[in-house]
Parts: sequence; C-alpha cells; structure tokens
Amino acid sequence: MSESTSKSMILTLSKNGSLGETSTMNWTVKEDKEWFRRVTNNVGSVVMGRKTFETMENKHLPNRINYIITRDPTRIVRSEFVFPVTYDQFKELRIKDYCVIGGYEIYHLFKNDVPVVYISYHKNVEVDGRKLNLDVTNCILFQRTESENLMKEIWIRHPYQDQSIRYSYGESKYLDRAKYLWENKALERLHPTATVYVKDDQIVGEGGNGILYETYEMCERVKLHVPTGQRYDLCNGNHLPINHSEQQAVRDADSKGNLKKLKGATANLYGHWWSCQGCTECMVKEGISEVIYSESWTKQFLGIIDL
Repeated sequence: MSESTSKSMILTLSKNGSLGETSTMNWTVKEDKEWFRRVTNNVGSVVMGRKTFETMENKHLPNRINYIITRDPTRIVRSEFVFPVTYDQFKELRIKDYCVIGGYEIYHLFKNDVPVVYISYHKNVEVDGRKLNLDVTNCILFQRTESENLMKEIWIRHPYQDQSIRYSYGESKYLDRAKYLWENKALERLHPTATVYVKDDQIVGEGGNGILYETYEMCERVKLHVPTGQRYDLCNGNHLPINHSEQQAVRDADSKGNLKKLKGATANLYGHWWSCQGCTECMVKEGISEVIYSESWTKQFLGIIDL
C-alpha cells in the first residue's frame, strides 16, 4: 500500500500501550523516526495539537505544512509553514492531504475523519502516559511488518458502508465465477474487478469493470497509479463509477430482464476489497442485501493478515 494516502494519522505506542507524556519522537527508536518522516513527508502536511507543537519548542517539521489545532490561534505565530487554526477552521479549509501526528486529544478529535491509520508498537521501550483505545473494528489490516524493536501496522477503514447491506469475506462457486470474469472480461487491466449478482442460487447479472482506452481518455486514478480502494474523488468524465463492475453487472441484469430480481440479491465481488460510494449507492438503490468479497484475493493482493 502507498504511504501517501490523502488523510491519515500516525502514532507510536510504547510496550505498555502508552503514547507518552510528550512528543513520541523524544523516546522512540531510529527505525520509527524514519517511518514517521517517510510517511509525513509523502503526505506533505501534518496536523498536531498546540501541546505537541510546544514539546517541539514551537519549531515546525521541515518540508511539511504544519497545521496546529488550538482553541486560540492567536497564541501561535503564523508563518510560511505554520498555520494555527481551530478544529472548525481546519475543517472549513477542506485539506485533501494531511497526516495527524498527535497528541491524545487530537487523535480523538480526528479518529473518525481519517481513513488510514499507521501504528507502531515498541517491543522494548516502556514510558508513562495516557493510553489510546483506538477502535479498528471497522478497519482492515493492510500490512504488518516486524523487526527487533517494532511492530508496524497499517489499518484502513471501510469507506461507504450502508446499514442496509451485510458485508463479509469468503469463498464460493460464485466468487469463482467472478474470478473468471476478473481474468477474462474486465477491460481495466491495472485494477480489474468483477461482480456476480446471485438470487435464489441463480446468477441474475454479472460484469467486469473498465472501458476501451482506445476510445476514451484514461482514468486519472490509473494515470497516477492510485492503489485500489483510494481516491475515488478522481473518477471523472467517461470513468465515472458507472464503468465499475458493480454497475456493469446491474446493466447486465437489466439487459436480461432480471432487474427486479436484484432486490434481496447477493453481490459476489472479486478483485476489490471494498466498493466506492457510487457503486454502494447503486447497490442500495437496486436492493442488494449482501456483498461478499473474495477472502483469498483480498489477503493475497493487499498482504492483509486478518479480515
């Protein structure tokens, strides 16, 4: 997974689960500092609280825009790289790319705003401080790496959930059919996906994603090599989600006279760990009751440890 996801937070926990009383960079190891620097430099903007900024002696992190969240922005001197703002003011700025770096109150403030969380756990260092109970029940573990001193994890939240749909991972003969479509029918070869809708043990619609690039301009997400599941705000023109496999399969059901059978049907999706907003809204509109993603593909392609 790319370490340049648009909105994220990064935190370091000591052996006892503490964030530490002051800036984590004061007690963490070199390996962790390098990871922190790489992630935040790639994003380009960091968000921190006033107390964290003060532990850095009011000096900004170089080569990054530093947004300081404070109730009274006038207490902090604004400069080319330092922007003191209230939380509400920051939200109004609609910043697309930032990484939250602490402290405790700021993590809690932003915990529902960011789709990606980077966590490093120290194996040997233990410090006093508050413990952060971060809820990752609605997340997928994208990556886990371990060294002598650290365990590093990248979690990503499920986007665009709808309460009317049940979500799960598994394997079935219908996911095998979706895999065949993924291999043979999806025109989008960089991020191929396929969907099979099933009702009463019968396939009522199926399709792969993509359109012919000889005819249409290439998708911005493809041009930029954006990882699957990210930056659907870049979908535009002829590459709106109508060309994604979930909606292609709806049109296939319609062409076969099966559109009404989609109500209460199950979507079997191969080649994608989640659906974008447009496809989620489409499936809700058609009455899809359940979405099952291939567990084997998701684990293998994304390197996920657990689902």
